Amino acid sequence: MQSLSISATANGLNYLPEYLADREGIFRDAGLDVSAVARDPWTGVLDDLDSGQADIALGGLWVPAMYAGSDRKVSVVCQLNHQFPMAIAIRGATGGGDFTLGDLRGRTVLAPGAGGSVPYEFTAGL
Repeated sequence: MQSLSISATANGLNYLPEYLADREGIFRDAGLDVSAVARDPWTGVLDDLDSGQADIALGGLWVPAMYAGSDRKVSVVCQLNHQFPMAIAIRGATGGGDFTLGDLRGRTVLAPGAGGSVPYEFTAGL
């Protein structure tokens, strides 16, 4: 069995494909022993790569972009997820039936602050 060590900038919906592959045994069935850790602060993924503790890091395209032109060379090697994942959790009744975005009208909506401003911007744009 081969091993793969992953260092991630966070635990979140962006990395759902990795979580699902682990849960469904896809890595195991492929003969791959995968370990993953989320770093706080997120810059820990860069330390893990430099030290060899991690084989790959999960993070957005913004991670290598932040280091463009510097001595630290970080490259994108693949795209795990091409869509912004969004989950809405509600409290209380929605008036019966299936939930629609219209059910948010007149309610307080909290957008997460982790992972940058995109969740807020997307929610505000609705």
